[in-house]
Amino acid sequence: MSNSAANAMPAFNVAILRKPETIKTQLEVLRTNFPQFTDIADIVAMCLGSSATNDYLEKIGAEAIGARHLDAKLGGDGELHGRNIEVKPTKGSPGVINMGVINDDTPMKLLDTHTTYSYIVFINATKDGSRINYALCAPYAYWENSRYQEILKKLDLKEETGWTWGNTLPTVEAERVRCLNALVEKHKKGVYVRSSSLSLNVLATIPKRYIVFWKHPDVEKAKLHKILRDFC
Repeated sequence: MSNSAANAMPAFNVAILRKPETIKTQLEVLRTNFPQFTDIADIVAMCLGSSATNDYLEKIGAEAIGARHLDAKLGGDGELHGRNIEVKPTKGSPGVINMGVINDDTPMKLLDTHTTYSYIVFINATKDGSRINYALCAPYAYWENSRYQEILKKLDLKEETGWTWGNTLPTVEAERVRCLNALVEKHKKGVYVRSSSLSLNVLATIPKRYIVFWKHPDVEKAKLHKILRDFC
């Protein structure tokens, strides 16, 4: 199915996943013992809880599976064993099913992530970013089918219009690459999928041995989306 699925899955480093919890305490110590740095404490708290940025959680998600964090705005969020990884953090309820999107998706982007990415890490944290509710890692390739189908719709590619590769990507690697290259040839300038959802529904298609899951001990199992409860 994917290069990453052929290898042993990475394990989560729980100490790294729980790092955000110490920051809240450290900020209070900073405010109390060093009031001259209150503005700095406020800035850190604002960054942690901001809905506009998840840079810190991306770093935590990458490092928690042993990857090197990459802070460039474009490309992978981390690098592990020579391949990129994606980290998708969300803040709020651990019961949500959509865990982010791929922005401005195209056949070229789909081919690139297939050939250069191994894993995707989903991080769900509290609204203020001070605790990770759960983390999940799986091979990135399993989310390719949903992206592929959205691109087919956008380009109006189907059997009736001459598309011979069908509505589902081939499972054999060589055939999948051929299909993706054929899709690139059908790209139309200026045509892209504005936002392609990354849904936990995909977990139903992944063998459990390729899913690594960690839940914070203070998070009730019942608060998780039902798809995740079997992994607790």
